[in-house]
Amino acid sequence: MELTRDILFFPEMHAPEGAQYPATIKFFDPGLADPADGRYLMPEGLPLSRQDAMNWLGQTTGYAELFQKPGDLRAHSATHEDFFTGSTMDIASELMAMEAPRAEKAEADDAAASSAAKAQGVLLLAWLREQRYRELSSLDAGLDKVWEMFDETVGLDPDDRDEIDHLDADVFAPLGEVAPYAENGVWKPVLEAMLRLLPEQTVLFVREQAVVDEWVDAGLTFADPTPELAEAAQDAPLAEGERLALLVAPGYQLSLRAKLPEGSAWLAGDRTMLVVLRG
Repeated sequence: MELTRDILFFPEMHAPEGAQYPATIKFFDPGLADPADGRYLMPEGLPLSRQDAMNWLGQTTGYAELFQKPGDLRAHSATHEDFFTGSTMDIASELMAMEAPRAEKAEADDAAASSAAKAQGVLLLAWLREQRYRELSSLDAGLDKVWEMFDETVGLDPDDRDEIDHLDADVFAPLGEVAPYAENGVWKPVLEAMLRLLPEQTVLFVREQAVVDEWVDAGLTFADPTPELAEAAQDAPLAEGERLALLVAPGYQLSLRAKLPEGSAWLAGDRTMLVVLRG
């Protein structure tokens, strides 16, 4: 059965190294992935080009790092007559970038372009956040490997390390699982941003348990997947007790809002989620 619509992973945007997943399911590219990598899909018509997206992200994060202490940003704005100067002006301009001059646009088109630019900005920052989490996981795995090599070198069993007085177990404890979307609510702005930039027929594939659990707790209704989607995801790795299910609901309900936010028409229509349910 031929797949007639795109399926993208949510909320993660980075393809895991060495992991198995169906070729029919892509990862969302906000403008930072390698365009030659077939695992990613970049929606058409994003406000910022790839080069502009990289520039904007670099300026945004660079500017934020100038004000790491509480109150620094407030003090800066209080002592400068024009807050948006230099690189900050560039950030604001790119975030609100339009395809045509503002004066030639109707108010509705202006608002639509603004929301699209803001949505891309959210996803660019989420992409960077994911990348940082992946780096932490890599460091943790590297630390575990170092300790394994240490044990082999000195002939220690894993339990012997606890008996070495000069090592503090708390200091050298592994980080454990580092998941960028495990915290409650972190995924919600990412979802709303994706929905702003993706066609309504796009399906999101959700395997992040923290997200699915919140949908279950909210009482949203799940159904069996359509034959088309079940076939498209048939190679998705499922653990024992897991199954695929379909969730169709308005976008604002999927982000757990009680009502449609003003000026967010893209959250009104039904969106399709293909989710991994446990039990």
